[in-house]
Amino acid sequence: MRKKIGLFWLKLIAFLCVLAIAVNLIGTVLDGGQDILQSAAALRVIPRNSADVLWLGTSHMNYNVIPQYLYDLSGVTSVMVTGNSVDLKASYWELREAMLRQKPEVVVLDVYAAAAPYCYFYVQNVLAMEHREGMQPGSNPYNTSTGVARWLPVGSPYKIPAIWEAWQQSGADGYAYFQLTRLHDRIGSLTRSDLAHAAGSSRYIRNFGYRYSDTTLDAEDISILPYTLEDAMAANEVGTYWEFTDEQLAQAHVMQESKDAIRRIADYLKKKDVQLVLCAAPYMINAAEEQLYEEIGELAEELGVPYVGLYDSGVMGLEYVRDLGHLNDQGARLYTEFWSEYFGENFDLPDRRESTDRRYAPWRDHQGSHDMQHSAMNLKDLDEGLTGYLEAVAALDEDYLVMISAQGDVYEGFTEDDYILLTDEMGAACETLEDWYYTGTGTMDMLIRGDEMLEISYCEDGREYPLAWKTGGHDVVFDASGSRVSWTVDGKSAGKGSTGFNISVYSLLDGMMMDSRTFDMTQIDWDE
Repeated sequence: MRKKIGLFWLKLIAFLCVLAIAVNLIGTVLDGGQDILQSAAALRVIPRNSADVLWLGTSHMNYNVIPQYLYDLSGVTSVMVTGNSVDLKASYWELREAMLRQKPEVVVLDVYAAAAPYCYFYVQNVLAMEHREGMQPGSNPYNTSTGVARWLPVGSPYKIPAIWEAWQQSGADGYAYFQLTRLHDRIGSLTRSDLAHAAGSSRYIRNFGYRYSDTTLDAEDISILPYTLEDAMAANEVGTYWEFTDEQLAQAHVMQESKDAIRRIADYLKKKDVQLVLCAAPYMINAAEEQLYEEIGELAEELGVPYVGLYDSGVMGLEYVRDLGHLNDQGARLYTEFWSEYFGENFDLPDRRESTDRRYAPWRDHQGSHDMQHSAMNLKDLDEGLTGYLEAVAALDEDYLVMISAQGDVYEGFTEDDYILLTDEMGAACETLEDWYYTGTGTMDMLIRGDEMLEISYCEDGREYPLAWKTGGHDVVFDASGSRVSWTVDGKSAGKGSTGFNISVYSLLDGMMMDSRTFDMTQIDWDE
């Protein structure tokens, strides 16, 4: 009898374990990295006890620090435990979950959530802490409050307490805390990027949570406005620089709830014998935020933990930011170099570059290198003519769709070198391409991924009708009208062009167009 009872419970436990694994896997697919904690997704795929540093906090970490570059500089392994707009309560539960798999020596906590309530989503958060009705589904405070509980896997010892804390703050129902409940509104829109996320090969996972951006903020893109609560609530992007009156500045203080949240994180790490570093990552700060950061410095002194202030890194200026709140790639590289020096001067962190331990293989194998993405983003700044552009495009991997549409007559603007690049490097060797090249007129359309030509079509008299191709799980539509051409991928705009040799590059992992360009094929360079 006892054996039967024991066997029953053993089978039940096994069934529940399999069920939890299945629920988590389905939830990961449905999430697709589209939730606020997409940068923390790398945590679940890197080896256990492999990260010596955890970056904790908001997007001010995952846009500003490059873990792979830090490893290349100093051998320090690190990963993001961050999320877009997350508050400090959410960061606490992220940290607890991360510590189930990792034993870091240092945790760097970005304090933006505490010291910067004077931008649009933190104004919402401040109000929502006092008024539950401020947390409407889809709003930043609602997503912040519920997002981490939803991100925690079924079976995590922290899921129930995180749900309880989030419910006390938001009042959200069960739908908000489980990925599987999104089945009805996500199942029909799954893409390759969702599956890549579940397989641990999405852009953010491969970059250890780093989010690349190569844009630069222009002064004319900044809106300078006097601060009012109503305007801050209405703002919908990080692009407003607020100005304050003396009276408003006198009322600017770090909320007690934020201080308590930092203390909770500090107390937890002290018990774990892990060094906490508070950090104010650089961005285009306003006067109220600057005042609040000074209070954070006082709190750090009270807690007895290091504080890396806003100006300590020296990375300041419009050329280093993508918007008012985040660094671009150039700024992130400089900021990462600062942290490499900081760790070297203040901690005795191990250099893992010479280690053969398989735990450090992701960094050793340059999993987090974003060179390919960097190359794709830099296409828009490339100014080397069609041949140079094709060389850059040919170097891209299978994460990118290359759409080509040649409209009009072909003369010296399209050279033999260009033809060889298409055939030898991009897998386009075929009779159809030869027909277009040697006929020298009409419309030739082509779809390429990596070094493989997926589709090609040639119309000698020119094409005036759309082409719809379903390939690799994606719907690609080429449309032509007169001298105009345009593309869509899975219904999203993917570039446009006109008479000439048109190229558009679309990132499948990022779900966005990287660049779209038209080159003149009729340009004849006569020898003098």
